[in-house]
Amino acid sequence: MEPVNPDCHQCKDHGLNLPDGHRACQQHIPSQWRSTLDDLDHRAQRVIPDGWPYGPNIDVQARIDLIRWAESLGVKHSGTRCQQLHWLRSGQCQEADCRPLGWMDHTTRWTRDGEPALLLTQPYGSPETLRESIGWLLEDDAFYVAMEPSWYGHGTTGIFVWRSDVWQSLQED
Repeated sequence: MEPVNPDCHQCKDHGLNLPDGHRACQQHIPSQWRSTLDDLDHRAQRVIPDGWPYGPNIDVQARIDLIRWAESLGVKHSGTRCQQLHWLRSGQCQEADCRPLGWMDHTTRWTRDGEPALLLTQPYGSPETLRESIGWLLEDDAFYVAMEPSWYGHGTTGIFVWRSDVWQSLQED
């Protein structure tokens, strides 16, 4: 990513990655991106009340993709810090030492109609390799698992772990 202003430390090291291949800090965002960013920030208030998760916090294309995805499904980012699947089952974290499973990376949790709906993890690796890591999960009737591209990008695979009843209701809508 080329900084919009090569003399600006913020553009160079802390700016937003723009889809046109540039990086810019808030002061140097090109005017053609300002209205898009304002629109995304406004829309994000409805689906990501706690601020942008890692990835979209620095990447505009990830913001665009996340907002389109979340709005199309009617999901809202959950503020839970739970790192495993028990949150989907029970709606709460019941583990004293809740750590992510080895195949989880760039993980976010999502609600629908105020209830736990989805754990989305976006690890690096091919779907074939990742499928070996989650084989047991594919056989759990409590969940519907899909592996497909998602909004994080950068060579990751989206592993969408839906609560089965929520997934079924989406299919009926």
